[in-house]
This record gives sequence, C-alpha cells and structure tokens, in this order.
Amino acid sequence: GSASKIVTTVFGEAVYGDLNGDGVNDAIVFLTQITGGSGTFYYAALAINDSGKFIGTQAVFLGDRIAPQTLEIKDGVAIVNYADRKSGEPMSTQPSVGVSKYLVFKEGVVTATDKAPSKN
Repeated sequence: GSASKIVTTVFGEAVYGDLNGDGVNDAIVFLTQITGGSGTFYYAALAINDSGKFIGTQAVFLGDRIAPQTLEIKDGVAIVNYADRKSGEPMSTQPSVGVSKYLVFKEGVVTATDKAPSKN
C-alpha cells in the first residue's frame, strides 16, 4: 500500500543572463529530483524570458548524488559546474572530479556539451 512520490525542487538560486540574444535576461537553475529511492538526481534547466513570463525548457540530466558548484551565463551560453565521481567509483564515494557542461538554447531546443562552444 505505500506509494512513492517524485519530488522535484529548485536547488539554490537562479542565475540570470541573456541566452537567446534578445537583450533580455533569461535564467538557469539546478533542479533536484527525489523518486523515493536512495538517489538524488540533479538536472539543469533554462527559463527563457518571453515578454516578462519565464518559460521553462527541457531539463538536462547531470547525475545522481553529484555536488553542484556554480552556474553562470556567458556570451549566451549557460555553464554548469559540478563535481562527480570517477568512472567506476561507488555511489558512496564523495564526488571529487570537476565537470562543466555547456548549455546552448537555439530554435527552442537546449543542446548540452562537455566542451565550450566556439564563438561564431
């Protein structure tokens, strides 16, 4: 008889900057999701400012039980920094490897990469 709930919350504070080139501040946030098991799943999501109303994008999965560090928006790119575990390490190991993900919003879609996009 027990039912587990999926709980998604904003972790920390939003960071603001222009992500779509319209001169208006958009936002990036860390999200956490707890599904009833032992994990805490982390995501990053963008919120695009459309005439004063923020519209959320699809979230980008970062990892389970990572250590979020910083968010920033630079030159239209959202940068997500966090610590993760080395490949093969158990989930009980404290995250110690620095990771950066770069999120670009273009034509309504978020693309994530491990390398900084080149400026065009």
